[in-house]
Amino acid sequence: MIPTLLVFPVTEEEIENVVCKLRGKSLTGFGEIPECLVMKYIQYISKPVVHIFIASLKLGIFPDTMKIAKVRLLHEKRR
Repeated sequence: MIPTLLVFPVTEEEIENVVCKLRGKSLTGFGEIPECLVMKYIQYISKPVVHIFIASLKLGIFPDTMKIAKVRLLHEKRR
């Protein structure tokens, strides 16, 4: 059996909401785009971002820079 991945369609609103929730956190990625530009123009770039995301999933092609992640351990305080 071939493993499959079920992904629901992403909307422009979802992209905008996620980006707005990240306000104040470092958003610079492999494109080195300053956070202030992303925040200011997210309503204009969300449609192309959705298109790129969906095309990437459909084609199964992901840039090498998107395959790298920074993993940080977060320790929860015990109650």
